[in-house]
Amino acid sequence: MIEHEAYLDDAAALALGTLSPAEAERVRAHIESCEACRAEYQALAPLVAAIATPEADLAEPSPLLRERIMAQVAPGAKVRSLPRNTRAPAWPLYLVTAASFVAALISTFNLAATRENMSQMKTQVVALQHRVDSLTHSLQSAQMAAVDLTSADATRLPVHHGEIVMRHGRMYLAMHDMPMPPRGHVYQAWVMPRGGKKIEPSSTFMPDRDGVAVVPIAEHNADSMTEVAVSVEPVGGSKQPTTKPMFVASLE
Repeated sequence: MIEHEAYLDDAAALALGTLSPAEAERVRAHIESCEACRAEYQALAPLVAAIATPEADLAEPSPLLRERIMAQVAPGAKVRSLPRNTRAPAWPLYLVTAASFVAALISTFNLAATRENMSQMKTQVVALQHRVDSLTHSLQSAQMAAVDLTSADATRLPVHHGEIVMRHGRMYLAMHDMPMPPRGHVYQAWVMPRGGKKIEPSSTFMPDRDGVAVVPIAEHNADSMTEVAVSVEPVGGSKQPTTKPMFVASLE
């Protein structure tokens, strides 16, 4: 494995043109039969051509320079020692190029991560904005309900455990002293549209521990309904009543 890694290094040196003729011939013979080293050479040759740095401009590295650079580029990697009086290949250019490539990859990754974080932040901001809008609408609805339920001009229709309150096209169930429904069940309101042939599902609700519940039934079209009913249904509600309604109130 170490010998093969040395050939990979030599393939890089061959691409840089820093081998002696004999060494270059030896490495060329090897890469003809080694796909990995051939790929290494073919990948580096165009880069070297693009850099186009004359060999005369390359400074001779100190014996420890390659080890220092390799420690930065590939921590823990074993470094092949060079024999005495052997011309060292131009490792600084190759390794600095590799280090630059790694740095570029890291920068690209960090940029992508930053963009991903920005995208996630935008998604969170949009979600928060929707939440704020929803809470604002709920607050406005609660304020309007408080006005409607206490207004002197509201129409009130007594029902079992409470009353139906209607004002300006809005309608509510204002319930009190309601027993808790059986486990796994809720209360569900039902309405009959004017001219309709069957009752339609409306809100599901649970009373608080004091048996109180205020339930909006209609925001704008209370005048288009002729009946309101309440029954006990499974959690999640039903499409049609599955139990006898606790009351059915006519609005006409």
